Amino acid sequence: MIKILSPETIFSFKDKINKTNKELDQLFESINSSFISSTNKNDKYKNIKFTNHFKKSTNKWKKSLEENDSIKLLVKNNINKLSKDNFDKVTDDLIFSLEILDYESLILLANEIFNIVLMHPIYMDFYIKLITKMYYITLDKWVFESNNIINILINMAEIKYYNDYKNLDNLEELMDITLLENMKFIELEGLTSKELQIVEKSMKISNIKFILKLYEQKFLDAKIFESILHEMINFKTTDSMEALIEILNMCENNNPEILKNMNKLLKLKKSNLFDFRLTFIYGESLLKYNKNYKEKKVSKRESKQKKPKVDSFVIGCQNILDEYVMIGELEEINEYLKDSINNYTDLCKFSEVLIRNILCCKETDYTKLKSLIKTLTSKKILKLSNVKKGFTNNLKQFNDISIDYPKATKNLNKLITYSTNSNIIKQDFIDDLIKKYNIEMI
Repeated sequence: MIKILSPETIFSFKDKINKTNKELDQLFESINSSFISSTNKNDKYKNIKFTNHFKKSTNKWKKSLEENDSIKLLVKNNINKLSKDNFDKVTDDLIFSLEILDYESLILLANEIFNIVLMHPIYMDFYIKLITKMYYITLDKWVFESNNIINILINMAEIKYYNDYKNLDNLEELMDITLLENMKFIELEGLTSKELQIVEKSMKISNIKFILKLYEQKFLDAKIFESILHEMINFKTTDSMEALIEILNMCENNNPEILKNMNKLLKLKKSNLFDFRLTFIYGESLLKYNKNYKEKKVSKRESKQKKPKVDSFVIGCQNILDEYVMIGELEEINEYLKDSINNYTDLCKFSEVLIRNILCCKETDYTKLKSLIKTLTSKKILKLSNVKKGFTNNLKQFNDISIDYPKATKNLNKLITYSTNSNIIKQDFIDDLIKKYNIEMI
């Protein structure tokens, strides 16, 4: 059962300061969860309201909802009884008492569970255990229009994620319209703006926790989790930073997706975009990953002695390519490379900069730059080994490039097609690089 904590109980937490961080997190999360759960019991607040943010449901659907009030009642009554001792009995009673006969009633069931998860995150592990059990028991029964309970819950978490962090105008085009039209969102009435802000923030974090739990249980693909991680790093808002802290705290210290993105996570810490409190908490969340990821640290003395060298040749390559895009003078390229014609390293650097420019260029510059590779290879100014090195160095860091330049994947596709058709490079070589560096081609 959810308990409302009195001020005396909250004050007593000061005597438990010797508890571990995990235990303290659970204590204070229970305060937060109890605050949310109290909103429909305290006279200060009106009842919780469930609203639909999209199109109104059809009359047929409304009738279906009325007929399935028993689903809502069964879920609430049984979930309120859950404890470690009676988990198996209560969940068996719930699952085998439910009459899920169509897609609509499955949506209703999932929606009820999802809203409970958002409101009472302190019991998240219980709910995940219930959902997992429900999924496996009903795997061959509760499947409608190719949707099961897990699919629907993932879609609901995705919809809330979009609403919380992205506010997409075309959400109705991306998601199942039946689900969108009938998903009920929690709205709390009777709260001050400050109280409402606290509750909404809590439910945002609850949804992030739920997504992470689904990922931990292998219900959510690692690529989706990494995509969310990338977006949270790039949003650079207070809400996204708080979500990142939750992600870092919940994940294991050897999580491959987090370790793969540690450079970006550490860069965010040094960005000075957030206040001291948030920056400090974020920094603390990163500490547990230090054993598996070593950031190079140098003393002030060493940093003065070992300043990174500025590669003037690479800067020159970029400048000459910028000039070529504007005026199209091949002679300027030949003149710049004439002293490097037998220098393998310099020609590889030029190839790398040229290919990088193609990947990141505007549509109007693409044709001119791609033709330059063909021209330089046919004139033997660039050799196959130089072009291969240029491709390799770019594809090695392509996942980072594609984050900064969303059109890079499209340009890469076109460049690969052009390069193989023009016999500049072989398809097998490109395929090996794509596989080696886990590049997702669209």
